[in-house]
Amino acid sequence: MNRSFIFITFLSIIVVGCASLSVTQNEYDLVDLSYMTAKDASITKMIIFNSSSSFLYGVDGSGVIGITINDKGFTRLKIDEYVQLFVPKGNYIFDLEHIDILSFKSKQIIEAYQDSTISEIQATLTSNGAKIVTQWPDEFLNDYTPHFLTQKPMKLEIGNQKK
Repeated sequence: MNRSFIFITFLSIIVVGCASLSVTQNEYDLVDLSYMTAKDASITKMIIFNSSSSFLYGVDGSGVIGITINDKGFTRLKIDEYVQLFVPKGNYIFDLEHIDILSFKSKQIIEAYQDSTISEIQATLTSNGAKIVTQWPDEFLNDYTPHFLTQKPMKLEIGNQKK
């Protein structure tokens, strides 16, 4: 009886602790979340949203995905959150991480060459996923909330150039 109680208590602390662990520290500033288009043809409006399953990952907070872009900390997105930023067109390396008892990490390349790029990220049972989608999910604006840090313009490095 006493061992079972200790085991259940320990397991509960681990599961609850998954939601409170910090995955990624922000090193970038985000732009205002208005639905404007980029004014410069060399810039893409990139929208990233977390479509992880609330059923599988919402209870213990393990659906929060830390995002690092081009080896610099970016942000953490909760389930059903999105972020909008304006970045130079090009390839971006997304390092994604979510914690669910273990730390699950993956590296994804996102090709952002259109005027607008919509990237869907999600936690999976053994890793993370990221893909470019061609259209918004149904009821996007009703189901997803903006993740907002600041109104300063964001700068990302592509190769050796800083835009």
